[in-house]
Amino acid sequence: MDSQEDKIAKEIRGYQDIQMAYNDGFHVLEWWHSNREHFPLLFKTSSQILTIPASKAPSTLVLSQAGTLIKDPTCSIDELHRVMFLKTNMVESSEYLIDAVY
Repeated sequence: MDSQEDKIAKEIRGYQDIQMAYNDGFHVLEWWHSNREHFPLLFKTSSQILTIPASKAPSTLVLSQAGTLIKDPTCSIDELHRVMFLKTNMVESSEYLIDAVY
């Protein structure tokens, strides 16, 4: 009986052996869906990774908030960087709200 690690390694080797032709109509999520039976473990992982939004905060919102901070004469550049990083990357949840930072 194969261990979980052996199964994963076997799927990875099988995936690496595939000769794929990419074209303008190639949709990676559709490819994984149609090959889910051949690569069930990789399909699960790819579905989780490939469906992550590229950004949680729209750039216009972040830039607008940065403009507000820049106008504040008491705000240092380091504080601006920290707040913008947090606003862009922080998970939105009630215990991690960062509006109190500023």
